[in-house]
Formats: sequence, structure tokens, C-alpha cells
Amino acid sequence: MDLCRAISAKYIDYRKTLRSQRIEQCCQEVRQVALEIYDEGGNPTRSKIASRLSKPAYFRDKNVCAALLAVQKQLGLEG
Repeated sequence: MDLCRAISAKYIDYRKTLRSQRIEQCCQEVRQVALEIYDEGGNPTRSKIASRLSKPAYFRDKNVCAALLAVQKQLGLEG
């Protein structure tokens, strides 16, 4: 029984690690696309960025939204 719990715990940790890596990749993609749009002379809005993402549903995660806000703030576009 202890072996089952150990395996389950290890699997849960593995899934958490995968999720955090996926979220970080999403945030990186959002940052990259936002900077590309800005360099092209556009305003990196959520809708413009979502249209260029490999998976627009990334914005369902609050960390991805926070990454966008951070980029906008960095570029002086907050508000």
C-alpha cells in the first residue's frame, strides 16, 4: 500500500512540474508575440496576441494574463 501512495505522489509531482513548464512556455510565447506586435508598430492587445498564439486558450490561465500585463507595463502601455 505504501508503494501505491509513493507512486501516486510521484505522478502528482510529475504532473505539477509539467503544468508549470507548460505555463512558463505559454508566458514566453505571449511575451514574444507581444514584442513582435509592438515592434511592428501595433498595440499588443489580448485579442491581437491571441490571434497569433499556437493556442489562444492560453489566456484562460491567470499567469499568462499576468505575463501580458507585465509586458504592457514594460512597454509603457499600461492603463
